Amino acid sequence: MNVVNVKPEWSSGGAGVDSGARTATLSWTVLLSDPHYIYAPMAARLASGIPRYNEPHPFDSSLRVESVSAKPAGGPCFYRVTARYRSLQAQGSPLDMPWEIAWMYEETQVEVEHDVDGTPILNTAGEAFDPPSVRDQADPILTIMRNEAGDDPGLRSYYANVVNADTFLGLPPGTCRMRPITATRTIQTGWEFWRKTYTIVVRHKEIVAPEQAWWERKLNRGFHERLEVGGDAVVAKDEKGTAYQEPILLDQNGLRTDNAYWLLIQHYPAEPFSIFNLEF
Repeated sequence: MNVVNVKPEWSSGGAGVDSGARTATLSWTVLLSDPHYIYAPMAARLASGIPRYNEPHPFDSSLRVESVSAKPAGGPCFYRVTARYRSLQAQGSPLDMPWEIAWMYEETQVEVEHDVDGTPILNTAGEAFDPPSVRDQADPILTIMRNEAGDDPGLRSYYANVVNADTFLGLPPGTCRMRPITATRTIQTGWEFWRKTYTIVVRHKEIVAPEQAWWERKLNRGFHERLEVGGDAVVAKDEKGTAYQEPILLDQNGLRTDNAYWLLIQHYPAEPFSIFNLEF
């Protein structure tokens, strides 16, 4: 879905006091190109120019974004996005507590097609092994725990197992996967807030582009083949006309080949992580 434009509505801004903390609101009108897209409200919230969590108010840096909402406004393609700000300087506020940041590692076994020198792992006939060779891999895991004034279950659900579409902590797009975000409602010395935990797993693969780090690689082979590019798939048979009992190797066009060809399959959608303002 394309965002056509984003326009601020300065006249709709407001300010007040809530539970001893100063608050403020600002709104924007977002025009989208497709009114039927199921994630249209999310697309409006992610539009460029819409503030992210904990970003400062443009005229008062002591006010920070605590929530962002999007609602239809005057037409199927128009959405009004409203950011609510809250003061983080109230005495004793748990929102002022430092973030808890931890790095650890998760060891997994991954299939590999090349050795440490980049040489394909093949048998003497040039075929890939089935099952493929595996090696241990240690994926860095970043955990960020912090207190936030509000919680958005829809946003948490939407971002479960999403990879970064933007650069995150200097890491290229596609290399970081957000695990399901957890949120615990907490009341402490008269303050009500949410304890949020963000867990991000980082993965690098030397044999693919960074944006494909979380894509699955499958050896392209099967019991059917195409005899010409664009032709119908037929049962693969040997020179005697007997159907193969083992799958044969196929190239990118489904034609029989002697070389291993790997398919790349994308399982996780990509969205910007900047909406959470997790940089530190």
